[in-house]
Amino acid sequence: MVFRMARPTRRQGSTFSQFKQRIPRDIRAMAVGKTFVAPVGDTLTSVKIGPSTEVLQFSLRTRDPDQAKARQAVVLSHWASFLEALRHGPRRLTQKEVVALSGEAYREFVAGAEDDPGNRARWEYVRDWVQHTWPIFAPGDGADGASTGLPYLDRVLAMHGLVVDLDSRKRLHDELGRVLMLAADRLNSNAHGDYSEDKNLNRFPALRSATADVQRVPKAGVSLTGLVDEWWGESSRTGAAKPATHRNYSGAIRTFVKFLKHDDAARVRPTDVVAFKDFRLAHSSPKTGKPLSPRTVHDNDLAALKSVFAWAVENHKVSANPALGIRVKGAGKLKAKRSSTPKGFTDDEARVILAACNNEVRRPEEAVQSFALRRWVPWVLAYTGARVGEIIQLRKQDVQRKSDHWVLVITPEAGTVKTDTSREVPIHPHLVELGFVDFATSAPGERLFIHPTHSKAARGGASPKTTARGKRLLMPPGKPEAVASDGTESVSGRVKAGANRLREFVHGIIPNLSRQPNHAWRHRMETVCRDVGIDGYYQRIFTGHSLRDEHERYGEPAGLYREICRLPRFEMLSPPTL
Repeated sequence: MVFRMARPTRRQGSTFSQFKQRIPRDIRAMAVGKTFVAPVGDTLTSVKIGPSTEVLQFSLRTRDPDQAKARQAVVLSHWASFLEALRHGPRRLTQKEVVALSGEAYREFVAGAEDDPGNRARWEYVRDWVQHTWPIFAPGDGADGASTGLPYLDRVLAMHGLVVDLDSRKRLHDELGRVLMLAADRLNSNAHGDYSEDKNLNRFPALRSATADVQRVPKAGVSLTGLVDEWWGESSRTGAAKPATHRNYSGAIRTFVKFLKHDDAARVRPTDVVAFKDFRLAHSSPKTGKPLSPRTVHDNDLAALKSVFAWAVENHKVSANPALGIRVKGAGKLKAKRSSTPKGFTDDEARVILAACNNEVRRPEEAVQSFALRRWVPWVLAYTGARVGEIIQLRKQDVQRKSDHWVLVITPEAGTVKTDTSREVPIHPHLVELGFVDFATSAPGERLFIHPTHSKAARGGASPKTTARGKRLLMPPGKPEAVASDGTESVSGRVKAGANRLREFVHGIIPNLSRQPNHAWRHRMETVCRDVGIDGYYQRIFTGHSLRDEHERYGEPAGLYREICRLPRFEMLSPPTL
């Protein structure tokens, strides 16, 4: 039996998540000498199993926990197929399956270059190379059932989790050679300005019907919106994803459905995903009116499709992941570029905002929590660098006395915490002097900054079929964003609303602010910590970033109050101006 790890692991000395699976004893001898091939992100990973190999382990090439879990699910699916082939032997592809698989390769090859194919000489050279050199790379009799030794052919098989016999690999290799020449001819025509209908596409059968006997057969009526709901139902129970990820992914799937003009997951092809990517890159955001950045399309739209389809493949909902291997070229490089504009508040900006907080007056009949949101949250962010949601969801009991000082307990018990772990952040003595602790300890309700608003849906006055608000609140069991047990709206929904109000408040103080109104405090905190010489270990605890290694996770944090006191005070002796 496959020993399945609940989560991706970490290898000592590496910050990347690892795939790690024990090779079952009953087939360990048969596995020796074989090569396991699986897609990891946008690349293929191949690992040869030796006589002493008991555990298969390799990098998932990501530090992001959600992305690591999605990649783990995809690799596990291929690992199961690999073990099945070892136990029962590799399978034979039918002629229809061979042509269908080569069609997938044709579509991917053409889609990757048709927008800007370059000059015709390029594709004449490619055609000549395929015609005369491709046969040299035909799989030999010594190739095993998982690897052909030809990366492109391995990729086609691995994309669909197929482990096939030598005859099938030879026939697929020959068919790929034919379709790659067709693809070169098509791109040659594109380079000459001919973008008429591609008649080659009519010769390829649908892959799902060609491989229905061995691949995971999609259930009838599987919808894209249904898939994301099912994905979230499981992810929310296991902690594999956050509510914010669910909101982003749901939005991306809705946009994709609107683009496709249908909601049938089984009909989605890789070419649909490529077309959607191009569409998104060519259009502006309806909220800002500005063009979407390549990073937004790559990290939100494509990430949503890849993750949800990866889960669907693993859970036998659909036969293949049509988004696998599709990426926005250059999006990764954008992450490394540093803007010339600081992301954190300047000293003057910080003082203007905090001075406005000091001058806030509670409005008639305004809830205490709404007033406190404007009065105190920016101050707490300024002295902790915490995420805005972590502060807005604070409860009265989360402000605690520890020895000679006060601390904030940031815990998943109060709401969403990105790392799913609790931490204590000392309260700066200036905050105590300003009266924050007095306010918190005498607060009238459990929550300091959000008010428990009872919804009509929570009281039973609405149905998911009658109002949009009812749809949002009355969700299936297991979803933490549904109505709370006390009949109130979800904490995460109220936290998001509070963050939006705070953003508007800051923009009202500095109308032309170029920074993120809530997140800029985190950047400023990191900068100030570096300026005063606070060690990175303490910075990571204050801000809630993941600790670097096992060494930092050992023992209990010490000296936190000493370090927080090194942060300079925001003195308001004279009104700052901008």
